[in-house]
Amino acid sequence: MCARTMRMLWLAAAAVLLMFGAARGEGAPATNAATGTAPAEWPPRARVPLRFGAPLRIVTLAPALTQMLVDLGHRDELVGKSEYDTAAPASVPVVGNYLEVQMERLLKLHPTHVLMMPGKEGPPARLLEAARRYRFGVVTYPYPNTIAEVLRILEGGVPELRVADLGGVLGDVESSHGLRRQIIGKLSRLKKVCDAGKSRPRVLMVIGTGPMMASGPGTVLDELLTGYCGAVNAAGGASVGAPTYNRESMLKLAPDAVLLLLPDAPPLQAIEQDSRLAELRGLPINAVKRNRVVLLAGSQLLLPSSNLPAVAATLAREVHPELSAEIDKAVADAPAATAASTQPAATSAPAPGAKDNDPAPAHDPAQPKS
Repeated sequence: MCARTMRMLWLAAAAVLLMFGAARGEGAPATNAATGTAPAEWPPRARVPLRFGAPLRIVTLAPALTQMLVDLGHRDELVGKSEYDTAAPASVPVVGNYLEVQMERLLKLHPTHVLMMPGKEGPPARLLEAARRYRFGVVTYPYPNTIAEVLRILEGGVPELRVADLGGVLGDVESSHGLRRQIIGKLSRLKKVCDAGKSRPRVLMVIGTGPMMASGPGTVLDELLTGYCGAVNAAGGASVGAPTYNRESMLKLAPDAVLLLLPDAPPLQAIEQDSRLAELRGLPINAVKRNRVVLLAGSQLLLPSSNLPAVAATLAREVHPELSAEIDKAVADAPAATAASTQPAATSAPAPGAKDNDPAPAHDPAQPKS
């Protein structure tokens, strides 16, 4: 290639950076997808937007994004991860977390991209400054609170915040959009199976103990349980997304089943011995009387990511154990999302559950709620 042609290509690249990459220059505004300011890398659609010809070297500071990368087949391009990221291979180096990035470790990895889900405070200023200086992109996504928000990370991105989808970032649109379609298909098949269940039990999804904290309305877990698993969320009437309950309020909730979603937690003991179940001891509720207090200890159960079908199937098997075979077929390609499922000793013989009021029909997961 002649020198004149090379010079024209570099001038064109410089023009693109001037048009779209102002956040990488001196004096650029802070990058924060959560508050709507421009990300450090935009548009992140070219496979190598900052280091022309270099292979992707990705650091993720959000386990949900790590899971998507792995499911998209980009495991080998993952060179760094955050603390407690069980979605990444154990051999991948840890570089801190999205609040406290260990810059020396990060820079030794020579990343082309850092992917994260920051809070309202946005990415750390030191990270943005390093991105400008060392020419790597910082791509930020808001933390998803609905299935639709999970899916748009895979296809569509967040246009109002000028953030491309993962397919655009990776230069692998076909795989990213295809994974989204697979998720929708599996959830749709699962819903069809669970809607044929004999009842819609009231289920309390516990995400913390001492006191018991549940997954309430407006969460991905609530949407999976009520929309695709044929159940009613016992905490669905709460005014917050993570309500807490004492013994008196547990009586009012009257759950038919209690699912403890506690990643990597030790097995349950008998209800009289396990301190995590103190609020349940002796309560005349179906979950206790029928021995339907179950621990689900899968490490990725709480991730709002591309493993949604596996998480939903794990919940559905506990809600409708009689449909387990059909549930497995509905999500045939989904890996098991739970590492352990243990019940305390029964306090009375099980009895048939009564039907409860059906919740509102599930909306299309590909569309945001109105």
